[in-house]
Amino acid sequence: FPVTIGYFISAKSGQRIESLIESVDRFLAGHRKVMTFHVPYSKMDVVHLLHEYGTVKSVDYAQDVIIEVDINTIIGEKIMGSMYVSKKT
Repeated sequence: FPVTIGYFISAKSGQRIESLIESVDRFLAGHRKVMTFHVPYSKMDVVHLLHEYGTVKSVDYAQDVIIEVDINTIIGEKIMGSMYVSKKT
């Protein structure tokens, strides 16, 4: 059986909230990686999303926007997929 670690916290007093936040941060850190995106200028909304949901390491405005972001892998993959979704009329 897997070991489950529980936290007793109090929303009223704030007791052990910091411990919970630290645990969640450690858990989520395991699901982050640095990803590089090549974004066409016509998809600047994607650049905005990368800034919003990740930590931008570098940006190069070349033929496309080349942006390197430390981001949750699931969110990064969803954002990347959004660049290739065609809108139906």
